[in-house]
Amino acid sequence: MCNRAFCHLKMENYGFAIVDADLAIKLNPELTKAYYRKGQAFMMISKFDDAREAFKIANKLTGGKDKDIVDKLAVIKKAIYEREFFKSISMPEDTYQAIDLNSLEVPSNYDGPRFDGDTITSDWVVTLMNYLRD
Repeated sequence: MCNRAFCHLKMENYGFAIVDADLAIKLNPELTKAYYRKGQAFMMISKFDDAREAFKIANKLTGGKDKDIVDKLAVIKKAIYEREFFKSISMPEDTYQAIDLNSLEVPSNYDGPRFDGDTITSDWVVTLMNYLRD
């Protein structure tokens, strides 16, 4: 089962790889390679929490001495951190509001370039950049 899970990984049949890894684990719960294959398959489908659990068991079975497993856990930790970070800064689409540029009031003491049209041109942007730089 474990070798077949490896073949499924190579053929990018990740669901079948997980099924075969689970069958191998059911037959031998101490088979590190089965947990490793399961973790790889979960990583490939971006199920990082499941991958982490599989690699944690594999790491425990090896006593933390397999560098590849330790490296995979580090990659997963980073991927989960990034996922959670992007989730924390995202906003629901219904919270975005269009801004009507013509309704904005510019203070009378503003002496920079003014937007007086329907489209922003590259010349206007250059003028604004020069104003901000100065």
